[in-house]
Amino acid sequence: MVLMLAMKYNTLTEICGKDHSYDLFNNWYCTAMPIRDNYNGKTMGYLDISRIGIPNISEQSTILKNIVVYLEECISQKSEISSEIGTKIDDTDILILSSLARNYLRKIVIKDIDISERTLRRHINKLYNLMSVSNDVGLVMTAFNAGIIDSHGEILL
Repeated sequence: MVLMLAMKYNTLTEICGKDHSYDLFNNWYCTAMPIRDNYNGKTMGYLDISRIGIPNISEQSTILKNIVVYLEECISQKSEISSEIGTKIDDTDILILSSLARNYLRKIVIKDIDISERTLRRHINKLYNLMSVSNDVGLVMTAFNAGIIDSHGEILL
């Protein structure tokens, strides 16, 4: 119920024990809040904390707000990095990052993408500079953290 209200009004919502519409939930204290990506201005999800028999809802709201603020900072930072990097890489760069994450070896990446060793080196040097890293593991980790690829090398952009 509280989650549906938070979704409807897109704001922090609280329902205290006896405010529930059913007697069964008289002892439940619920707080829900949207999680936003402030960089893109989108709502990414909702966090709901419900407790039974602990009527201090203001403490519950404070805990929820602190968790949501932390999550929003992480999401917005990731979106900013992804947006910054995403505008400067091309499809071949993304395929290289994906293949590196899956295969770990440049020789396999060359065969996988069907490019020359020289082309691979040129793209990797570009990615090193763009992502401020000095090795292939750093490339893969930065691409993962930026939301370009997932932990299995699947492309997310």
